[in-house]
Amino acid sequence: MTGLDVAVRAHAALGEGPTWDTAAQRLIWVDILGSRVHTYDPASGRRTVLATEQHVGAAKPRAGGGLVVNLRDGVGLYGPEGPGGRDFRWLHREPVPGRRGNDAAVAADGSLWAGTMRYDEAPGGGTLSRLAPTARPGRCWTTSPSATASAGAPTDG
Repeated sequence: MTGLDVAVRAHAALGEGPTWDTAAQRLIWVDILGSRVHTYDPASGRRTVLATEQHVGAAKPRAGGGLVVNLRDGVGLYGPEGPGGRDFRWLHREPVPGRRGNDAAVAADGSLWAGTMRYDEAPGGGTLSRLAPTARPGRCWTTSPSATASAGAPTDG
């Protein structure tokens, strides 16, 4: 590659979190402030834009289909039909005024590492939590004494 190729022209408010979905052979990324999950299939050129009901910091593919999402109020699961479908459930919900879900990553063991941050970016308002497939809660790092992490199997089908 000798230059930069623009794969998808999208006018996102805050586009972040590109993740390659190996099973579906597509790119997943989010428009955090636009409350949208985008997908792009480079083989076909097909694009989808899925609306979420909250700001979305990250979207990761699940082994059985669907997505695990780091939303403003916590981490949830969308079934294979995606946002707008009826299959949504919270894995962990903890609304905190002025805070939103930020980036997230899936570890080799299927755990989801999910971060939060304050909208005003003030120091000390973020957390980093691990949601493990073992169904045991675990907080990894936080500067907020009220933050907790709940367990679930975010990436298992």
